[in-house]
Amino acid sequence: MLRGDVLLKGGITSLLKIAHLAEAFAMKLEIHHGGNSINDVANLHVQMAIANTSFMEVLLPHEAWWHGLVEEIQIDADGYVHAPTKPGLGYEIDLELVERQKITTLS
Repeated sequence: MLRGDVLLKGGITSLLKIAHLAEAFAMKLEIHHGGNSINDVANLHVQMAIANTSFMEVLLPHEAWWHGLVEEIQIDADGYVHAPTKPGLGYEIDLELVERQKITTLS
């Protein structure tokens, strides 16, 4: 089994390449926590695009890692996450949070 995430493996495309290589050798790719909500959204999309995976690691308490989205990824009562239905990656970045935490603006 291989493990990875979009942050440590160079992005969505790189993680997909690793997944396909693992699949060629009959190995699974298990995706671990991305460190924040935005990375986890990208991880979730990779997970939904590959067949050779069984689970995605989520650190608990899950809420402690929420950061950066208007509406966070929700885990249902059975432990599943469902595909988003909105365009793009399906989640909206919390631009008000970004503005509040901004240190300076470069011009």
